[in-house]
Amino acid sequence: MKKNLLILFFGVICSLFFMQSFAQERTVTGTVTDGVSNEALIGVNIVVRGTTTGAITDVNGNYSISVPSGEAALLFSFIGYAAQSVAVGNQTVIDIQLAPSTVGLDELVVIGYGTQKRGSITGAIVSVSSDDIQELPVTDAGSALQGRAAGVVALSAGNQPGEGVTIRIRGRRSLTATNEPLFVVDGIPYDGNIADINPRDIKSMEILKDASATAIYGSRGANGVILITTNRGGDMETIVSYMGHYGVSSVLGLPDMMTGDEYYTLKEVGGRAFTADEIDAHNAGISTDWLDLVIDKGYQQNHQLSVRGGSAKTGFAISANYFNEGGVIETQDFTRYTFSTEFHGKSKHVVFKNRKLLQKQFSYSRATSIFDWDTS
Repeated sequence: MKKNLLILFFGVICSLFFMQSFAQERTVTGTVTDGVSNEALIGVNIVVRGTTTGAITDVNGNYSISVPSGEAALLFSFIGYAAQSVAVGNQTVIDIQLAPSTVGLDELVVIGYGTQKRGSITGAIVSVSSDDIQELPVTDAGSALQGRAAGVVALSAGNQPGEGVTIRIRGRRSLTATNEPLFVVDGIPYDGNIADINPRDIKSMEILKDASATAIYGSRGANGVILITTNRGGDMETIVSYMGHYGVSSVLGLPDMMTGDEYYTLKEVGGRAFTADEIDAHNAGISTDWLDLVIDKGYQQNHQLSVRGGSAKTGFAISANYFNEGGVIETQDFTRYTFSTEFHGKSKHVVFKNRKLLQKQFSYSRATSIFDWDTS
């Protein structure tokens, strides 16, 4: 009797264990189709959430997967479709329709360097604002970078008026090729001279210095890239502004030259022979200060007139600039005339939405150096 009871008890335990195992593990099958066309989707990934158990659909969109319990959930995912999660519960057949995931062009924006938080930028970038440019009477846009950007060297190319500056970003990179950076004005590569751009028309300048920042410009950006954004019109009242200044320049230091008597004494002590003209000049008490005859006060003047305005759909900006600089030597001077126009508009009926429609800049400059002086 005891043996029969032991066998019966053992049979009940095995049955309960089998029923529990059957209740926990099951196989779920089904078909995955497109929610729009109702076509079968091949290669859909099905994973039991929280585990590494998974399966994919066959050529007919069918799948089969083992789930540990009714409390499990299946995650369906496929490229181009929104992922969907379904609780298994008591189901053994689960058919799913996946909805396509569409990204509109208005929601996807691919940029090089535009509106972006500074904390999310990984490249080396230095910005120079309009206030930094206008607080000093700089002659050209390049001069505005002197001492304002780390890793950017802007040295004067010479002492003559309008000479401009030589810009090097993180030093020289080539012994034979050009070391000039790439200038991009309002998104368009600029092949002209940066000295022809009126600094009063510049809203901001961004200097891209490292490889990651300049990568989008290819080999042209190997020497660094300077992004220049000019002033534009917009949804504002029409603003007419004038800005002008006039300044005087002088030589910082002059060598201490000898007078006529000192020079005569030097030659006399040194036992040097005198010419007849030198003897006559000394006897007549003539002493000429040649530096005083050549060097004088220089000057610089700059006049800017601009008009900006527009509406919610259109904007315009017109500016004219006259710049003139006279050197400390009378025969040296530099004159620049700049005229710039910009018009932009947008409309929902135009294919080229929010595109700049017109932008023109005309510049004329004239320079005279000491070597151009006609002595005839």
